[in-house]
Amino acid sequence: MNYFLPVQCGAPDYKKQQFNILYSKIRLGSYLAGLWEGDGHILIPKTNNKKDYIPHFAITLAENDYPLVFKLKSLLGGSIRFKKENHAYVLTVASIKDLINIINLINGYLRGPKIEHFKDLINWMNKNKNLNLIFKPQDNVNLLENDWLSGFIDAEGSFDIRVSLIKNGALKNRIAARFRLEQKIIDNKSLFSNSNLLSLISKTFFVNLTISTHNKKKEYFLISISSQKARLILVDYLDKHPLFTSKFLNYKDWRECHFLIKEKNHLNNKGINIALNLKSKMNSKRIIYNWDHLSQLDIY
Repeated sequence: MNYFLPVQCGAPDYKKQQFNILYSKIRLGSYLAGLWEGDGHILIPKTNNKKDYIPHFAITLAENDYPLVFKLKSLLGGSIRFKKENHAYVLTVASIKDLINIINLINGYLRGPKIEHFKDLINWMNKNKNLNLIFKPQDNVNLLENDWLSGFIDAEGSFDIRVSLIKNGALKNRIAARFRLEQKIIDNKSLFSNSNLLSLISKTFFVNLTISTHNKKKEYFLISISSQKARLILVDYLDKHPLFTSKFLNYKDWRECHFLIKEKNHLNNKGINIALNLKSKMNSKRIIYNWDHLSQLDIY
């Protein structure tokens, strides 16, 4: 699975190398846009009383994803803060130079209501730092054509395998590979609905958009993918536009179960045991992490 176009061996091809660099920036930019829209925010100063107070661009990732947080810091700059109460790391970028770099990377790839905060950031930068940054409108290309969705999935998606058991302990031939994507109905900052964005994603996979309720009666949009047709679309997409959090490892196990079901090898005891073994390593049960997939970001 190649994330970036390879550079051919032999005599240097300047145009080819320049294209590879541009291509990698496009993919990183769209991925970063999806990741930030899933679990990021921008803090913009309300007054200019503090001489050195500038906007903060932040992305929050789970504690297990520290290697990715550190990798993004090496690419984007900023600082890392651990939120012990949330078991999460926050990457915060707060220098003019680094903010300009981020703006140039994700500008034109945003799809949801958080684009209004991004626009506010550009306006602040232009007004207070005498810049002439151009705001690009919402991206409307096919959702499966760039890495925005993989970034959004890294922020808000989850993979799981379900194996049903009969009460007496005997295995029942019922195995499911399920993907879920949740997002708040109303964006906290802009107070705009995420309806259009989540409807677009659900239509892309030919599934219904439903609502789930969590503690304190908080409502979320929910997209659930379990049918073979929808799974095939997701696998084809993520094989071309990979994840970078630890969810990449869950996806690999989930993908194996998907093909186990697709090829009808889950209908015997051997297949059921394979599914159980895959399930036993995923999500909160995972104790071994391999981060080799982060090397695909090295070209940038």
